[in-house]
Amino acid sequence: MESRYKEIKKRLKGELLKPIMANKKLSHEDSLIIVSEPRGGSTWLLELLATVPKSATIFEPFHSNYGLYHKIDDYKWGSYFDPNYVDEKSIKDWKDALSGRIVNPYVVSRSSIRDYMSSERMVVKLIMGTSFLPWMTQQLEFKHAPIYLMRHPLAVAKSNIENLYKRGKEIYVDHKWIPSGKNEKLYLKNKDLFEEDSPILHHLIARWCVNNYFALTETPQDKFVKVYYEEMLLNPIEVLTALFDKWNLPIPDGLFEKIQVPSSSDFKKDFRSDKKEQLKKWFKGFSHTELNDLQDILNRFDIKDYSMHEILPLNLKKNDLIPLGE
Repeated sequence: MESRYKEIKKRLKGELLKPIMANKKLSHEDSLIIVSEPRGGSTWLLELLATVPKSATIFEPFHSNYGLYHKIDDYKWGSYFDPNYVDEKSIKDWKDALSGRIVNPYVVSRSSIRDYMSSERMVVKLIMGTSFLPWMTQQLEFKHAPIYLMRHPLAVAKSNIENLYKRGKEIYVDHKWIPSGKNEKLYLKNKDLFEEDSPILHHLIARWCVNNYFALTETPQDKFVKVYYEEMLLNPIEVLTALFDKWNLPIPDGLFEKIQVPSSSDFKKDFRSDKKEQLKKWFKGFSHTELNDLQDILNRFDIKDYSMHEILPLNLKKNDLIPLGE
């Protein structure tokens, strides 16, 4: 009965906010955007950025089941828009979604009605946004460069298995996933990694590579702010200070107090208070040979940001971070 009541309340809230948000005429240019892979830390960052005054959140407007355009194949996870592809309808869809002009109960589920009514900008989380990053930054203008939040592909894959795909002892992954555009060519070139007899971990790491490849290679560096989850976890104050300096925005009151609060996406409540242990937990139990096999997947896609033999991103100045030890 309680869950039914919550669902009705959620739907009523969404319906109430539809005309309110449509009439606010906010601009996508003012929005603070986070693109990331699932289980990449984007919910935690969204909750931190929601401390920005006069902001409200837009939660996964392109979600494949609950988003604003979930019935449109162009926006399915893994879709790739060529950066030079110009389509007025697509541009309008994205502007409406990122500005909060069009909403549904799902996307407005993370902020209060009061926040939406007083909002002057949106904080938007897009776990299905990495494939669209080259196109989005080419076709849309932003006053504040979108955040490209990256997390180690092994940690992402393991966290997805534990939190999303595992049902008891069974693990269920959709092997019918086929991306579009140039992502499809990457997929077909490495199709053996996606076959049903391929290890699930290999499949998920390869999916990470497909979704991130063109975001890394075709998005101009000055069009986004790259944030590594690992660095944000270890040095949150420094990373967030640099982010707000980059955006030329004041650091909001209460931001640093929220750093120690685990994300609402910590479904199993197993976030480790020891940050080094939090990073290490996904890397335990692998032999050197197994890690070499996983590294071969990164090599296929020429991924340079991470190694399967290193927990931290390769291009961080590790002497500036808390040493992980052995």
